Amino acid sequence: MIDTLVQPSLSKGVLYQRLDKLAEEMLRAGDTGNWKKITQLQEKLKGNEITIAFCGHFSAGKSSMINALMGSEVLPSSPIPTSANVVKIKTGEKGARIFLKEGEPVEFIGEYDLNKLKKYAVNGNEVETIELHHPSNLLNVPVSIMDTPGIDSTDDAHKVATESSMHLADAVFYLMDYNHVQSEVNFQFTKELKDKGKHVYLVVNMIDKHVEFELPFSEYRQSVIDAFHHWHIEPDGLFFTSLKIMNHKENQWPLLLDKMGQIFNDNEGIIESVQQSAGYVIEDHLKYLQTLHSEQRNAYDEILGDLTPEEALRQYHEQNKGLQTLLAPFETLENEGKKGLQTLLDNAPLTPSSTRENARLFLESQQDGFKVGLLFSGNKTKEEQNRRLDQFFEDISERASVNLEWHVKELLREIGEKFDIKDPDYQEKTVSFSALFTKDLLMECVKPGAGVNGDSILNYTKELSEKIKSIYRRQVISLFDETLQRMKNQLAEPIAEAKQQALESTTLKNAVDALQSLAAKEEMSIKKLEEILHNGTPDEDPSFLLNEEEKKVLTYMDPVDVITPMALKEKKAPLALHNHGNAGEVKSSEKAFKKDYKGELLQTADKLRKGAQIVQDLPGLKGSANIMKQRAERLEQNRFTVALFGAFSAGKSSFANALMGDLILPVSPNPTTAAINKILPPDGENPHGSVKVRLKSLVDVENDLFVSLDVFDQQATTIEDGIKQIERIDRSEIQPAAKPHYSFLRAVAKGYQDVKNHLGTDLIIGIEEFQQFVAKEEKACFVEWIELYYDCPLTRQGIVLVDTPGADSINARHTGVAFEYIKNSDAVLFVTYYNHAFSHADREFLIQLGRVKSAFELDKMFFVVNAADLAHSQEELDGVVTHVKENLESCGIIKPRIYPVSSQTALLARMAENGPLLESAEMTLRNR
Repeated sequence: MIDTLVQPSLSKGVLYQRLDKLAEEMLRAGDTGNWKKITQLQEKLKGNEITIAFCGHFSAGKSSMINALMGSEVLPSSPIPTSANVVKIKTGEKGARIFLKEGEPVEFIGEYDLNKLKKYAVNGNEVETIELHHPSNLLNVPVSIMDTPGIDSTDDAHKVATESSMHLADAVFYLMDYNHVQSEVNFQFTKELKDKGKHVYLVVNMIDKHVEFELPFSEYRQSVIDAFHHWHIEPDGLFFTSLKIMNHKENQWPLLLDKMGQIFNDNEGIIESVQQSAGYVIEDHLKYLQTLHSEQRNAYDEILGDLTPEEALRQYHEQNKGLQTLLAPFETLENEGKKGLQTLLDNAPLTPSSTRENARLFLESQQDGFKVGLLFSGNKTKEEQNRRLDQFFEDISERASVNLEWHVKELLREIGEKFDIKDPDYQEKTVSFSALFTKDLLMECVKPGAGVNGDSILNYTKELSEKIKSIYRRQVISLFDETLQRMKNQLAEPIAEAKQQALESTTLKNAVDALQSLAAKEEMSIKKLEEILHNGTPDEDPSFLLNEEEKKVLTYMDPVDVITPMALKEKKAPLALHNHGNAGEVKSSEKAFKKDYKGELLQTADKLRKGAQIVQDLPGLKGSANIMKQRAERLEQNRFTVALFGAFSAGKSSFANALMGDLILPVSPNPTTAAINKILPPDGENPHGSVKVRLKSLVDVENDLFVSLDVFDQQATTIEDGIKQIERIDRSEIQPAAKPHYSFLRAVAKGYQDVKNHLGTDLIIGIEEFQQFVAKEEKACFVEWIELYYDCPLTRQGIVLVDTPGADSINARHTGVAFEYIKNSDAVLFVTYYNHAFSHADREFLIQLGRVKSAFELDKMFFVVNAADLAHSQEELDGVVTHVKENLESCGIIKPRIYPVSSQTALLARMAENGPLLESAEMTLRNR
């Protein structure tokens, strides 16, 4: 899928220039359709124009609803499709412009005949778009409304026209007839829109058709909600309307108008909308490239025939494997034969000390000046030289025969037996093998002038040995080669056939490679466009985009006059713009604590309540008002939540213990079963040391069990069935990544009988049992959350400490729970381990966090590098902290507050203050 991540800090000017570069790239590729979409987005951005699209079934009341919004009949409406084109309505002097697919636009100035307009509207073959201008209080801000063709029309071009205009829509109001809500087309189209990140509001129109005595409206409403939920569609809003009976008790027309007012007022959202739309235009460009390469793809697909690329590659490997199977014995024979021969030659001792002595005598006889006797010395000398040569030759020949020839014959015999060589010539030569060398070889190795000493004798015998061994090597290899060739000749036909099949399969592989190359080329083009969209650098000052008029801040009319829809006179809540101040501002730590902090808390709570009262009736701020009230209540009650996050084994529980000053939480949580552990101050109902344990429901246990079973390709329908499946898992085959899942499964199997009758209930236990529920896998795996009421300096200050599942939990629910706590906590401590600082799990968790960071403030996050006592030096510690800082910044967390600590040292120190430590603990503390 194309990356459509939006950069919230992006300016309009920079985005405009990035779009310009995108348009250039698409035009260069010949993609005029998507080039046009990008230029339309540029115009939208330049005009600061918010666009609302009305989509849905034909005759669901889209045109009628637009007419009602405009306060007059702007569009033709009919029970049959009234438009095959997208109709865009803007504010201005009354008129219409018809953009044709060929030729100049047709323009109507002033009043226009709706019947004539209708003729153009239904002409999808010649007309591209229709643009209407109409004076209306509704459009006093730069907003346009699009009326789109019905997506369920019998003309597929209508749906195409609608889809091709969605890139301009900042919000989509999807209209459905009361009687046609649960149409598959509705689900499919709205899901596509939501998948593309569009803001989609569902409108069930014509509820005046409802008959209460047949079905209570509440049940009908719930059935609509359930139907879309079943399709995993979460709309941004759901409205039930009637334009026929405006005072219908279930009519949410006023709420729909309020929502539109909020959208019109959200001028800042246009950057996000345009960038997101550009991302999906890039996705459409990918489809264009794929179409462009379709002829080549078809040619390669024709080569593949009915084979898939995977099957073709499999056939290629099988055919080559078949050929290799035929040739492998020959290669193996040759390799083993040569290897065995080399080993034999390397280990054959041809020149022991006695032979070297004969070599010395021989070399002496070959030296200049060698002489025997005084009289008749010439003949005697020659005789002595020959005698020594014969003696040495006989010796070295014997050594070669005993240490080489016999072993070579044995090697040839063993090779023949192992590879079942029936070749008569090979068998005969094995028996009669003899590698002959002459006395001349001994003479050739003599180096004139080398003299006779220890080194010269060793060098001579070494060279002679190598030459003798070379003679044996050549003769044996020659025998192997001759034999192999004769054996191959016997299999010439099967080998030739296998080679032909391998050649044909290579053609298939080449086709697959070509297809993959096309895909890679397309991917590279798309990545280039994505890089431009998300990271492109402007060539000039982006302020060129706005002229002086456009730089002015828009002044809105009185909200009462902004929307004057037909047949509705209710007074609307004002559409206000708000300045939220400087986000991410951090207060000086010197001002963090006041002497009268309780008084400060109460004053702040009072301010929050007053602020909530002011904004609670303003559109879009009700949620913020509720948050302000909740925060005020926590301040008044002196109750604050501090949440601990991080990967498993980062030391979160240890850190929590250090904060409490005692060993309360086990410090080795099970990664597969980790639950939420809350430490709260005692109250009237829950005394110090009491513990409340919420066990998972049967459904949650089943779901967790099924997820882990699926890792091992095992399925089950019940817990009992799943426990039986666990026994089928081969422990020896478990991969490291799957081990936590197996551990969890074993824990469920071990503890299920003890807890099955208590699932979904709360248990009240003591601290001793609490330790078991946290530490023992067979109990911990069934826990949803635990509340421990504990009196300590931390909780006396009103602090609730929450120890969460690790960021690398195997359970997807854990991540969702973690996000909720991050959103609602007063402070968040993200713990990472010194020896594994900023792990992959940390990064993945924070990347996910970045996607939802609009839901909370990053300035309430603190990052803890735990186990800093492991540092060997200050320099090393500084390096780890810098590493964490750089990685946090790469995740979009600027100027993170990082604190290296040793929770274990801190805990031991605090425990030592309260009394003597155990000897081992005392020793540990002393060594810090």
